Amino acid sequence: MINPSWKQILLLSVALLAMACAPVTSPVVWQTEGLDWVAPPAPEQARIRFLRQISGLGDIRKEDSQNSLFKWISGEKDTELPILSPYGVAADGKGRIWIADPGTGVVHMIDLRRNRIDYLSVFDGRQLVSPVGVAYDPVRKKLYVSDSGLLEILTFDENYRYLGSLQPSQPLQRPGGIALDGSGRLYVADALAGIIQVFSVSGEPLPSLGSALTQDGKFNRPTNIVADRQGRIYVVDAMNFRVEVLGLAGEEPAVIGRLGSVPGSFARPRGIALDSEGHVYVSDAAFDNVQIFDRQGRLLMVLTGGQKSPGQLCMPAGMSFDEQDRLYIVGSCGHRLKIFQFLGDKSLK
Repeated sequence: MINPSWKQILLLSVALLAMACAPVTSPVVWQTEGLDWVAPPAPEQARIRFLRQISGLGDIRKEDSQNSLFKWISGEKDTELPILSPYGVAADGKGRIWIADPGTGVVHMIDLRRNRIDYLSVFDGRQLVSPVGVAYDPVRKKLYVSDSGLLEILTFDENYRYLGSLQPSQPLQRPGGIALDGSGRLYVADALAGIIQVFSVSGEPLPSLGSALTQDGKFNRPTNIVADRQGRIYVVDAMNFRVEVLGLAGEEPAVIGRLGSVPGSFARPRGIALDSEGHVYVSDAAFDNVQIFDRQGRLLMVLTGGQKSPGQLCMPAGMSFDEQDRLYIVGSCGHRLKIFQFLGDKSLK
């Protein structure tokens, strides 16, 4: 065994003291310096601005001399798992982002305040198998994860301690995307069962939701869902190539999109999100784009980037907005997260 020299001990002490005195968090850097990409391009009015992308630890942390010194002395090394096939994404708007990645079998926990990435993979002596959906409840400080391999909906507190598994009224067949409404109810798209499972704030099962447009009341491979502030539920009915809007009491169900290859139609719809003004965003993995609609299904804009542009999307999947209208999009073949900013315009036309 080699004993450290007095110089190494002194250097380690200085490094530890400096790290102890340093702030735990730092201001979140939301936009890449010197980059200004907007859609649509000038001379049209910009509606969406690209902020930054994250594919790994190297995108969020710059190695400083202090940190390098500490690692040299202590022998510490970063352990990083790749983002392989991200599907679900959620964010708290303050710098914490969660990505459900069935390819790696983990939930990537990105913290832009601390410039680090951790990984949720083991809980209660078990291992995540295929995490696909993720949702965060900022009021109750809970993280929900759907795992299509375990056939479970798992709950964790803000320190990622396992709280338990939600038990639906009908056995889950293949849970996919999940979403919370304003009251804290949780909605789970069950792709094989063709229904939306619903849970109360306390985790009790509520009556499931089905399609109002089919004879058997079933969706055809529902993949993702989102709820608006009024209580409407938007379901990506993937194999019917549309979004079905389950309206409020007295409202007729609405439909967004149809099968096709022209703007306003879908070929492989996957993710869905709503901005603060109620516009509906739907990602399509076949077209490598995100189409933006109003609630009546009128196409307002198509978000897509050219080859090698910052706004380029590659097989986009899950999406979500935070309270500051930042849009988070994960892509399967891009192996990364992209963050955009909705600039806010009541017309978006």
